Amino acid sequence: MVVPPSQRAKETLATILLWEPTIPPHDSSTVDSPGRSSTVKICVVHSFYSAQQPSGENEVVVLQVQALRDAGHEVLLVSTDTDSVANRLGYRLGSTVRVSTGMGRNPLSDILAFAPDVVHIHNVFPNWGYRWIGRLAVPSVLTFHNFRAMCAAGTLFRAGETCTECLSRGPHRSVVHKCYRDSRIATLPLAVGISQGMDSWLSATKPSICVALSQRSSSILRREWAGNAPLVVVPNFSSSPKPRHPADREGWVFVGRFAPEKGVIELLRHWPAEKRLRLVGTGPLDSEVRLLASEMPGVEVVGHVDRAGVSAALAESLGLVFPSMWPETAPSMSYVEAISVGTPTIALAGNSVADDISISGAGKVVEHLGQLGRAIDAVTRDFSEFEAACLRRFEQNFSESVWIDRIQDVYRTAVERGT
Repeated sequence: MVVPPSQRAKETLATILLWEPTIPPHDSSTVDSPGRSSTVKICVVHSFYSAQQPSGENEVVVLQVQALRDAGHEVLLVSTDTDSVANRLGYRLGSTVRVSTGMGRNPLSDILAFAPDVVHIHNVFPNWGYRWIGRLAVPSVLTFHNFRAMCAAGTLFRAGETCTECLSRGPHRSVVHKCYRDSRIATLPLAVGISQGMDSWLSATKPSICVALSQRSSSILRREWAGNAPLVVVPNFSSSPKPRHPADREGWVFVGRFAPEKGVIELLRHWPAEKRLRLVGTGPLDSEVRLLASEMPGVEVVGHVDRAGVSAALAESLGLVFPSMWPETAPSMSYVEAISVGTPTIALAGNSVADDISISGAGKVVEHLGQLGRAIDAVTRDFSEFEAACLRRFEQNFSESVWIDRIQDVYRTAVERGT
């Protein structure tokens, strides 16, 4: 029987989308534990988000790769990025298959050629599948940067408040609410992908060990946790520039996406008129943010700046304002960089930054944004005490050296479990 050209094309495309290479057996007896060897071969895997949507996750991966190399490890970053593949023929169909089934395009050939001791996976969405992770013959580490495995939006946030409908009533609720890109069609593959729950996802990926970036994130993940893989908390880190003298500081700063879950609109609606505020970032609410700010003499919209610009803004300010309304999987990089230069933070209760401030005293936590004025006055009055608390917390929990020690312990555990 002659196969029609259109059918042959479909079969060829399906083969490309679903093909996975055969993995040769791995001899784990030749692998030393990171605790017993000065150099470990680490393959870091990450799908970079589009540059049109600035991502702290992208920055974190780049920083971690460099830190591991500086610590003497042999590191290969295997990556793809949305900007370079999104215009390819069949991309939308391929991403639909990958997100809904976990099958399809993957980085196995590059990983196998490198022959690492450990593979550390950060993000695969939406440019790689995930089922290939379970077929690795070497230990694997998975870091959870969001809640995508249980929430189509990845944030557990909708309509101004925490939302867990996908967990309590089923992932079809995300389609009803158009949780991804405000589109039912775009949300559908994600809903299908998470419909089997965390049990299925962990069974498919078979990680040696998983990393959460905060205690809050770990607690949320553990509610749906299954399988044998340990889940440990390893916060992100930042470099440690010298703090500025209070006399060189002026005003307050917000750093982040102009998006509903970040609370930027609510921040502007409650900001004290007599205080100066700079807004660093961009996002889907950009027009609304600029309109509101134009009517507030003390508020300036800086827009998007590079990492050096963010660092400068944090060092020049009396404090960072963090009004995020979603749980936040990690203390944000803006917070970590702020405390690294002794800049206190005022955070809205209910997210990972507020949790850390409650422990460290590196700022103030407000139950609602109507308390901003009093919190600002308190930080300004006792600035030196808050600055000292920031620097202590940074050195204890968020410095590069602390992160290296922690992640080497993670790799050691992964290798021992794999062996």
